[in-house]
Amino acid sequence: MIQRICDKLSKYISHNLKLDKDREEVISYGVFACIQTTYSILFIIIVSLALGVLKEALIFSFSASFLRRTSGGVHSSTPSRCAITGAIVSGIIAWLIKRFSNNINLNLLIIVNILIFLISYYLVSKLAPVDSKSKPIKSKEKRNILRKKSIKIWGVLFLISTFFIFFYYIYNNKILLTFSMCVSTGVLWQTLSLTQFGQAFINFTDIIFNKIKFLFGGVLDEKKNN
Repeated sequence: MIQRICDKLSKYISHNLKLDKDREEVISYGVFACIQTTYSILFIIIVSLALGVLKEALIFSFSASFLRRTSGGVHSSTPSRCAITGAIVSGIIAWLIKRFSNNINLNLLIIVNILIFLISYYLVSKLAPVDSKSKPIKSKEKRNILRKKSIKIWGVLFLISTFFIFFYYIYNNKILLTFSMCVSTGVLWQTLSLTQFGQAFINFTDIIFNKIKFLFGGVLDEKKNN
């Protein structure tokens, strides 16, 4: 459905601007990316508001998405499933962090953060970028460029997480520790999507979505038959 909307919009724009087929495809991809990003954020906002963790979920999600831009990772079978899965995961993890970070010892939190970033650095440096069947990365040079960019983004996120802890010492506000954990767990979640664990998790969610689709599809079919 979304792809059809994107195709119609890109054809309309290309027709009015008298663009060729190649530019039409570029426009279609750009429109698709904008629409997917918009409803992905909306899903996250809806789930996180329901759980009372809007700020935490957005920080977690943006941290993971920032790294994902260059490191890649596994995808759900459809964009909608990807958006729904991302929103649910962001909401639940943010809720868990908010619930338990206030009670965790500061030294332990720092150790956990360091371990998370060390593990994520190893995974990024060894596995990134992970491409998809629809968009394979064949050039070795491009792979090296994306890997180096991923490591740089990892470094930026590490600094952001560290700054949150630093400002906690200044302002003594525990929400800053929560934000720090949201950044680090967002990085960890994204790096796990580069692994077989990430693939297995996405396969599992696809099975759940297929069962839900079959269940509701079966109900609708029964109503039609009646």
